[in-house]
Amino acid sequence: MPGMARAPYISGALLVRGAQPEDTQVMIDGVPIPLLYHFAGGPSVVNPSFIDRIDFFPGAYGAKYGRAIAGIVDVGTRPPEPKRLHGLVDIDVLDSGFYLETPLSSTKNYGSVAVAARRSYIDVLLPPILEAFRQPGGASTVASPYYWDYQARYDLKLGKDRFELIGFGSSDRLVLTQSGSEETQPFSLETFQGFHRLRAAWSRPTDSGWKLSLAPTIGITPSNFRIGTQFKGSITSKDFNLRGAAAKEFRPGLSFEAGLELNRANYDVSFEFPQVGKPGEPPPPPLVIDLDVDAAAYAAYAELVWSPIEQLKIVPGLRFELYQLPGGLRPSLEPRIATRYALNDWLTAKAAFGVFRQSPQPGEIDPTFGNPDLGLPRSRQTAGGIEWKLTDAVQLDLQGFYNWRDQLVAFSQDFVERDGEQVAELYDNDGRGRAYGIEVLLKHELTQRFYGWVAYTLSRSVQFDEDSGLYVPVTFDQSHILTLVGSYKLDGGWEVGTRFRLTTGRPQTPILGGTFNSDTGGYFPLEGVPGSTRGVTFHQLDLRAEKLWTFERWKLSVYLDVQNVYNAENPEATLWDYRYRDSAPLRGLPLLPTFGIKGEF
Repeated sequence: MPGMARAPYISGALLVRGAQPEDTQVMIDGVPIPLLYHFAGGPSVVNPSFIDRIDFFPGAYGAKYGRAIAGIVDVGTRPPEPKRLHGLVDIDVLDSGFYLETPLSSTKNYGSVAVAARRSYIDVLLPPILEAFRQPGGASTVASPYYWDYQARYDLKLGKDRFELIGFGSSDRLVLTQSGSEETQPFSLETFQGFHRLRAAWSRPTDSGWKLSLAPTIGITPSNFRIGTQFKGSITSKDFNLRGAAAKEFRPGLSFEAGLELNRANYDVSFEFPQVGKPGEPPPPPLVIDLDVDAAAYAAYAELVWSPIEQLKIVPGLRFELYQLPGGLRPSLEPRIATRYALNDWLTAKAAFGVFRQSPQPGEIDPTFGNPDLGLPRSRQTAGGIEWKLTDAVQLDLQGFYNWRDQLVAFSQDFVERDGEQVAELYDNDGRGRAYGIEVLLKHELTQRFYGWVAYTLSRSVQFDEDSGLYVPVTFDQSHILTLVGSYKLDGGWEVGTRFRLTTGRPQTPILGGTFNSDTGGYFPLEGVPGSTRGVTFHQLDLRAEKLWTFERWKLSVYLDVQNVYNAENPEATLWDYRYRDSAPLRGLPLLPTFGIKGEF
């Protein structure tokens, strides 16, 4: 979609309008989760049969959401209401999954359940594919990625009361090893990201017209990484979330919603660094750092939807957050407003503005290895544009945005007094930056045979660099982002689809050479100006063909997905030799055909 940058293929992160992954909040039914998509361009962490809606707000979102200075993605799950046992099984060469839903009784109101699960086996198939496409004399890559996810839901409706209980989770693990060639030095990487959530919910409409809801959630979010054999890290958080809301439509064109939200998290952070020994002596044991960080946020919000005339809609909102951090309480008052005005039946103008804040990351506010006195990073976002209905099926959405980001967490070399002692500050809130651009979406709505869209983003995201005194591109800045998607239904149950993506390369810091360090016995790189060069342009074409057979009580389909049809190399990183003189690219996903079969009953 417009505003969404492309993440590296080993990542399932969402990169919105040039911001960092941690600046965008991803949720399922209002419950924060660390990621929405599996790595390597994989599927979502939720089975499609569970999904009721996907709300994507690239910026200037409403008062219902908070704790993110970029965008919001909220996936709503669908309550199962089957009259009989229903399900599907999907098997292809990359993963297999299933979905089942059923009432607990055909004669009594015991509620209904739905379960789903999926597991990949890319770790078995990808290594021989990478080896087949390796250039003669090039580095040998062994990749062992796999993922799995699960969802289970129980729903019961008793009179006006609806009760829900849903559990869901996901796991992604990647082990990547690249042996050295004549041009590169050996490289290895291991990453893991998982989460588990258990959510209960209750809702009820009252006789006075109010709709009340309450939803507590508990969860755990483990993650770890290893680079080489000596640098390791892990972060595990235990989470508790509580959301409550009351909403009412007073009359047509006037509705109101207010709510409360509580979030508490305990972070267990651990890092292991290699230490440099004296020449001629064995290296000392690695430096191990263990942190325990508690954080909480309490929020209240109110939002009004008002249409004083039929053509105009105004949505003012106000959100108050109180962050409980190691250094004390941090309040935040965040006004927001959005408007839409229908100029005629075909053209609508829209605009939005808001103030947004979020907590620093756990390692940044740790009293020992961070700065517990850090404040809250802030963004002030504004957006405006038009929606032009060209035909009954074709719509053009044109939007411009400008985001001011300040009070960002930045490295500090200063010393401050803390608990009566002079200590290194390590971090401060002097970081600042901005992001601006234009987003275009030309969309053909789903009709009997065709749907598709063209999404294009022209943007710039920069942050002030103290060393150079210049604004430099942020890590995930991508100036041009183009996506074309289309699907067409043919006669006889056939459907064909395609996707083409093109994005300019991410900013890079050039390596100008290497210098020998006699203390360590190795070389370290000499770096140029941060973000002064760009990686190569990414481009990829994917194709899909599916054949559907419909029977009296079930359906069967077979499909062929081909990713990277013309086998573009799309290097994801650069590997250097030990002297930092010669380099070679670490290529991305090669040509990858996937055959699958799906049955539904």
